[in-house]
Amino acid sequence: MSKSRGKRHDDLGPRKLNMKKVFATVIAIVVIIMIFISLKNLLTDDSKKDISSLTSYISVFENNKWGVIDNKGNKIIDTSYDEMIVIPDENKDIFICPYDINYDNETYKTKVLNKDGKEIFTNYQNIKAIENTDGSDVWYENNVLIYMQDGKYGLVDFDGKVLVNAEYDNIYSLQGIENSIIIEKDGKKGLINCATGQIIIDAIYADIMAVSESYENGYIVKNAENKFGIILPDKKEVLEEKYDDIKKVAGNNYYVVVENGTLEIINKSGKVILNSGFDSVEKIQVDKFIITLNGLYGVIDNKGNNVIPAEYQDLKFATSKTLIAKKNEKYGIISENRR
Repeated sequence: MSKSRGKRHDDLGPRKLNMKKVFATVIAIVVIIMIFISLKNLLTDDSKKDISSLTSYISVFENNKWGVIDNKGNKIIDTSYDEMIVIPDENKDIFICPYDINYDNETYKTKVLNKDGKEIFTNYQNIKAIENTDGSDVWYENNVLIYMQDGKYGLVDFDGKVLVNAEYDNIYSLQGIENSIIIEKDGKKGLINCATGQIIIDAIYADIMAVSESYENGYIVKNAENKFGIILPDKKEVLEEKYDDIKKVAGNNYYVVVENGTLEIINKSGKVILNSGFDSVEKIQVDKFIITLNGLYGVIDNKGNNVIPAEYQDLKFATSKTLIAKKNEKYGIISENRR
């Protein structure tokens, strides 16, 4: 799934407004505007035709107010708003405009305009984009928006079709993971695939976390008894809720768990593969594991054999058979075949 990138507007909580306008963002926007205007003035008629097939939009800041222009330098929304106009998809004319801002309690309302300045999504209250971040990049979830009705939250797509009825106390992104939206109801958490609106995990858990950077590896769920299990995106429970902890590392159907106080590498059937010879498991690639032992890094295989002795300050897979290694404060490339 491609990420719909956006500028940071509010914090990852879905309802509070970020009141800070970051200078770096403003400077970047000014530079982009200058580039757009320069291109508009310099391009020939033929080259203009080449770029005109796809229109994109960007929020702009001018005279302490926010508006919207397109990639040809045309003003779409006048710079008249006190806070940044959110554009969930730069290629769609969906502009979420904040108003009635209360700076004391950091609340606000929104209305949604199209490129003609006409208000859309008028059947819904306080439409908001769903912001997400992996710590270095920020984006808005594609083709899905939060709406409010009678004090509850639901989801609509970019065409205004309801994906999830407004029956939740809170809705927000699972940080760093695409297509994964946390829902909260009566103090419990569940999870929705925002691409389809399908409920993957019912709102019955104390907490939900990603197993790894990819949602395909599944989600760690924590129940009311503080026991952990794993549910896959197809709703299948791959590990029952019986573990004391499940670490955020997985791959090739291997998982790292704590059971009865012992750290274990298990497979998707719950069979213990290894439970000794390491203090932690940092990365899984095919049937090999980067581990730590006595504060140093090494690699073992799924039989417990030492592929690379634990004598390094750091190890990272570069390819399936080579690793970036740190030793004596120096870095180099080593092969798994070294002895």
